[in-house]
Amino acid sequence: MNGIEKAEQTGCGGKCMQSPTDPNHHQSGGLQGWRLVLPAGGVFLVPLVLAVIGAVIAGSSRIAQIIGALSGLLIGTAGAAIIARLLRHTDEEESI
Repeated sequence: MNGIEKAEQTGCGGKCMQSPTDPNHHQSGGLQGWRLVLPAGGVFLVPLVLAVIGAVIAGSSRIAQIIGALSGLLIGTAGAAIIARLLRHTDEEESI
């Protein structure tokens, strides 16, 4: 059932604030705006930054730099995933 069918069922013809066809109607749940942009940027940038840091710390050997970059990328990806899960759970608890 789409938004128009729901509006027809309620009898408001899409003109009430509860109608999904109303442009001001917001679905509850999910991240929007900056609350979506910041975690998405963090999940993308944290692994990249840690990969660069790992390559720099590893030394001058090409193999060591590759291992350092991959280690930093792995740690950054795991850390970003854990932080994203923790933030998602706390956000769900706040909206209840």
